[in-house]
Amino acid sequence: MNWWEIKNLSEKEGEILIYGDITDWKWDESDVTASDFDKKLKALGDVETIKVRVNSYGGSVFQAAAIRNMLYDHSARVVAIVEGIAASAASYIITGADEIQVHENSMIMIHNPATVAWGDAKELIKAAEMLEKVEITLIAAYKEKTGKTEAELDKMMEDETWMTGKEAVEEGFADTLLEPVAMVASGKKLVAAGIEFDLTKFSKKPPIEEVAARAPEKKPEPENISAVKNEVGGKNMTLEELKAAHPDLCAQIEQEAAETAQAKERDRIKAIEDVAVAGSEKMVEAAKFTEPISAEQLAMNIIKAQKEKGQQVLNATNKDAEQLNDVKGSTPEEDKQQEDEIVNAIVEGANKKGGAK
Repeated sequence: MNWWEIKNLSEKEGEILIYGDITDWKWDESDVTASDFDKKLKALGDVETIKVRVNSYGGSVFQAAAIRNMLYDHSARVVAIVEGIAASAASYIITGADEIQVHENSMIMIHNPATVAWGDAKELIKAAEMLEKVEITLIAAYKEKTGKTEAELDKMMEDETWMTGKEAVEEGFADTLLEPVAMVASGKKLVAAGIEFDLTKFSKKPPIEEVAARAPEKKPEPENISAVKNEVGGKNMTLEELKAAHPDLCAQIEQEAAETAQAKERDRIKAIEDVAVAGSEKMVEAAKFTEPISAEQLAMNIIKAQKEKGQQVLNATNKDAEQLNDVKGSTPEEDKQQEDEIVNAIVEGANKKGGAK
């Protein structure tokens, strides 16, 4: 699956994937520009429904405005689906849809627009005025969608508001709540719909642990896949019969399954590297290859090992303290007597040495 893709699902339905940043120039294959979007949108033809699947940080608000207006003005019914994150400018794009669907553990974020300005006072004033106009435009779109007042939206944007899917529906930023999707939180990063997001770039920390915790558990694979039967043409077929009847289809399925498995393994290795700390090199190596485990399990093992090591140090310290306490101290009288004995011994030795002369 490409990060940035448009395709026809049927003669009447098209699908758009926005799984990248919204940019003024196409620096990367995943980047989405208004010009490229317009070309590919037109390539869908005269469809009746367009599904827009979004998983994006956001980016250029001006490019997002153009994309949003294309969707808003399109004759087809547009359904936006937040697959993981619709943050910043991406949350503006989805307001151009007739319906916004959001998974329970997906997130929508709105905040004040920002820019980088350079120049004299007049240039900086122009930049500030431009941002004010952009904010008014954003508020107007959010107001139309949610029915909230301008003051309410202004406060939410100033606070950089992150909403889970459930909260987005409750606040009016989405219409339909969908089942949770698979997500993995690793440190300050979140992997959603196969895309890794480093969310430290935002001023407020999103509720990544909360949304990842709502992800569904992976369903167990059948113990013997060759015994699984497939309904084809009204007849139950074994896997071997299916392969014999449809070799190309089975080869395609196997290839896609292998690619998916490889992608998941890469994500697992990357997540393991993110949680690694100094001193855990052997555990990390084992977690990657010899004894494969998840990044979450590795993190727990590292914490457990550090805790055990700390307990060992504490036990050793306590033992040393106990040994010191076992040493019997002497009284001042005993110390004085010991000093006198030492002095007398020295004097006696000196006298003997002098007598020998």
